Amino acid sequence: MNSAEERARVQPVVQSNQIIHVLDEKSVIELAWQVMPATFKCLGSIPSARWKYRPGSVRVVGPTICTMDMVKYAVAQAREAGEIIIGSQHGAGYGDTMQSIVHFVEFNLDGFITWGWRSHPFCKANFIPLPSPLLSRRSHCGRSEELLFIGASAPLVRQAWDNWPETRGIFNYLFFKETFLIALGEKLIEKVLYRPQLGEGNLNELPFLQARFPNLRILDVLPEKRLYSSRLVILDNPSTMLSISLAANVPTICFWKPVDWEMTDEANMLYGRLNTAGILHSDPASAARKVQEIWPDVQGWWASENVQAARREWCREHAYSSPHWLWIWIRTLWQLELVEEPV
Repeated sequence: MNSAEERARVQPVVQSNQIIHVLDEKSVIELAWQVMPATFKCLGSIPSARWKYRPGSVRVVGPTICTMDMVKYAVAQAREAGEIIIGSQHGAGYGDTMQSIVHFVEFNLDGFITWGWRSHPFCKANFIPLPSPLLSRRSHCGRSEELLFIGASAPLVRQAWDNWPETRGIFNYLFFKETFLIALGEKLIEKVLYRPQLGEGNLNELPFLQARFPNLRILDVLPEKRLYSSRLVILDNPSTMLSISLAANVPTICFWKPVDWEMTDEANMLYGRLNTAGILHSDPASAARKVQEIWPDVQGWWASENVQAARREWCREHAYSSPHWLWIWIRTLWQLELVEEPV
């Protein structure tokens, strides 16, 4: 290629005050290398022998397949070597939400381990329901008189991969807390231990709440430290903590605005049964009245057949747990390894 052709290949063309680069395949490769992220450049210096691959074996991966370039590279190498790549659910917002960008990454593997659900209306994949190790750890013991109120991260700007409400819904989420605490009454507020989820991208809700409820106690450790011993847990969002609480059979009351959360029809049916049982409310004042009603005998209400039936049905789909989870995993993954043919 002569110098004139070389200049034409990379020379920007100005049209209507816009710069349009005319690039051929070689130019694209050269430019990509010039602006390559550091993580990608490191990959080329790593020998494939660093990882041991076994064609036909099962490799279970977590959410880092969506976020870490090194993991993506290792998984791609493993798949190319003939391993079976299985994704795994690591929190809420998978089988019950309408859609998320990460679904199209994690579901597009050889299989995906779920917390009980077997299908999704907008994502066809090889779903494998298995008991969650996270949800199989502990159960409720109820030794304290605390009313543990657990908030969730509330990003002011919605992240593309989350099912969180839009900005207006986030402010409603904040006002719902206020309404609930007002309706709860001063006597029960004394029992409340509130755990906020703080972060740089979240609403700084503490000044707002503490100005209105100066006696509100704040929990500054992980909610799991108090969850299992609490008399009653309050949740205002369908986050992972809901799965943890219901799987552990902790008495739980929830409230949120259904329109703020896009759920599948199947999930809405199960949430409807939680609503009928008095576990889930669409109005914070209604949830507060339920707390007042059951507070003298929380455990009696929670142990009632209609409440437990709704909880068990929801957990079968979205909070599958078992004390024998390890053996169930080994048996299932071993069968996958036996039936799958190496690529």
